[in-house]
Amino acid sequence: MKKGLEKIKGIIGKTATYFMFVILLFSTFITLLSPSKEIFMINTSFLWFALLFSFVLALADLILSIKIIHVFALKVIIHYIITVLDFILVLCILSGTAVGSQIFVLALAFTVIYALIMTVYCLIRTALAKKENNNKEYSSQFTPENKN
Repeated sequence: MKKGLEKIKGIIGKTATYFMFVILLFSTFITLLSPSKEIFMINTSFLWFALLFSFVLALADLILSIKIIHVFALKVIIHYIITVLDFILVLCILSGTAVGSQIFVLALAFTVIYALIMTVYCLIRTALAKKENNNKEYSSQFTPENKN
């Protein structure tokens, strides 16, 4: 029961974090790409779609920690497919922010951002795993211990 509550807390925390970054990125892109310098306001329906996107993204993160799939690269591929579909379906199509070829361009931009973030994640994961392995004491599996 306690483990389940911890997972729910983790999902809610990640959802909030992703939501904050989605809104910040979206606002930044609109400000940079907007030809007029008028005050930009995000409508309420987009906020709900951004929250839904963030929640599905937080759920997709569970794939990276499951023990059933032992190959990390396969976990990343599955995670990417889920997140890019989430982005296309929720933030592009359902929210109505993009149509036609805009969806393709936005999906490519999302893929580049995803690749950068996942590269940093993998580098940190590798460094932590290497540090953990360096802290373990070596014991030979092939030679018996000397018993004097």
